[in-house]
Amino acid sequence: MQVLFTLKDFQEKYYKNCDFYFDKAKDPANDFNAQTAKLAHGLLSGVYSKEIPANVDASLQAPSVIRPQMFRLLIGRNHADFGTKQQQDAAEFLQYYLEQVNNHCKKDPTPDSTFDPSTCFQFELEERIYFPETNQVRYLARNDSMFRLNVPLFSAKNQHEVHEYNKLKEDMEKQGNRINDLPVIRPIIPLQEAISQWAAPEEINDYKLPRHGRTTTIRKTQKFLTFPDYLVVQLKKYTFNADWTPKKIDVSMEVPDVLDLNSLRASGLQPGETLVTD
Repeated sequence: MQVLFTLKDFQEKYYKNCDFYFDKAKDPANDFNAQTAKLAHGLLSGVYSKEIPANVDASLQAPSVIRPQMFRLLIGRNHADFGTKQQQDAAEFLQYYLEQVNNHCKKDPTPDSTFDPSTCFQFELEERIYFPETNQVRYLARNDSMFRLNVPLFSAKNQHEVHEYNKLKEDMEKQGNRINDLPVIRPIIPLQEAISQWAAPEEINDYKLPRHGRTTTIRKTQKFLTFPDYLVVQLKKYTFNADWTPKKIDVSMEVPDVLDLNSLRASGLQPGETLVTD
């Protein structure tokens, strides 16, 4: 939530108009807009982050914090997971929260009924499906608000060091030695490698053709039809052990200061391509 309210879209919607939502709320404890505006005021107004005077012992002062308990209770009320105190998936919560923002922008009175801050993350993807059997293509479009990437462990820059670390760790565990003091060596993976894997053609051998009642082989690629104002990247850091139990991948992602995605811009049907006819 702190990251969201660094964005001007959410600041303008909920902080600059907080008095509007406070005045309109008939039942503030159960009002989504009022609770979100209250959170925005707590984060952005500066009222709760005053500097302790130099002549005052900071250790004797109560922590200057805010606890958005009413917001948390409200946002999690109708969700089986977010209503608990257990740690939850950040990407799943963000998706759920943005859906709530979108829903309330549509149905609730606001200073500007056309302004929905959740749209700053939305983009459209193009899927190109190539049928080698007939040399034809099909183009599909879908909306999303999160750029989901797999973590390509095989692209780690320090594979040798990671291998040696895992071997040493395994040997120490077998000998019953403590590994707490062993410096952790994580795979270092460039974000660009994960993006390249996402953009690479994917061959699917059992693509169903409902009209013909059979399957065929296709090659699928995906690109961006539109780009968002802010791109949220979700790294899929879970995999499965040999016994199919989930396992979280512990990696370090190397993220550049500037990311050029122009090569992923979709260009639609190309000269010489023939569309599949249903």
